[in-house]
Order: sequence, then C-alpha cells, then structure tokens
Amino acid sequence: MKYTAQDLSTHFRNWLKSQNYSSSTTRNYLVDINKYLSHLAASSESTTLNSIFSLSSLKGYLDLIEDPKYKSRALSSLNQFALFALSQNYISSNPIKKYRRLSQSTPNQDLDKILSEYKDHLIKKKRSPSTVRNYINDLQQYINWLSTT
Repeated sequence: MKYTAQDLSTHFRNWLKSQNYSSSTTRNYLVDINKYLSHLAASSESTTLNSIFSLSSLKGYLDLIEDPKYKSRALSSLNQFALFALSQNYISSNPIKKYRRLSQSTPNQDLDKILSEYKDHLIKKKRSPSTVRNYINDLQQYINWLSTT
C-alpha cells in the first residue's frame, strides 16, 4: 500500500494525541518524522510502508546524522513512529529494535580503524588513488550490506 508523507504524518499526529503525548512532544516527533519522510522523498525512495520502515532506509537516514544528540532524538522519534505503525498493523516488527541490536553488535569505530589501516596499506603498496578509493568504497558497501541483512 502506498501512503503519502502527509497521510502518514497526519495519522501519526492523531495517534500521538490519542496516546496523550504533550503538544511539544507531538510537535518534536512530527518534525523529526517529517524530516525522515522528506529525506526519503528527496532520495527518490519509494513511499510504500515496506520501504518507509525498512531497515536499510532507516539505517541510511540515521547514518547521515552526525550530531550524536540529534541522532538519539531522531532514533527516539523513529521508534515512536514504528510503534505507531505496529499499532496500526502496518508492520509486524519494530525495525528500530533491529537497528539498535545491529548498532550495538557492529563496532563501527573498529571497522573505521581497520578500513583506515587497509587504506594506508594500499597506499604503501603504491596503489593508484582511484584503486584505493574503489577498494575502500567496495568494502564499505559490503559492510553496509552485511549490517542490513
């Protein structure tokens, strides 16, 4: 089923009100969810419920957020959005729980360090800059793929 961002935002707002969230909490959740939905629309992602609540869409969006405080807030908002979707039977499981499990089990800092060391190794082996860039990019894509499967 295909929903417009406006439809989902309206339904989510009504759900938040029915759950007796304060007006400021409701407003903050809606701001965050509308940013997420706008990101999906701008990146030409599908707006089917499956794609909106897919782990890869959520991870792709959250990975773009650099500020740890805002990332935490966005994660909280997306979790509420997922709880809303669960309550409406739009989805059968909460993808934020899976995202959190994967985030905890994947030591990103260690992976970044390993990729950096591998890049240094390739440079020492006198590989061309484009080869180094392509190898690192391929590895990063593979790591991202592993974390979403």
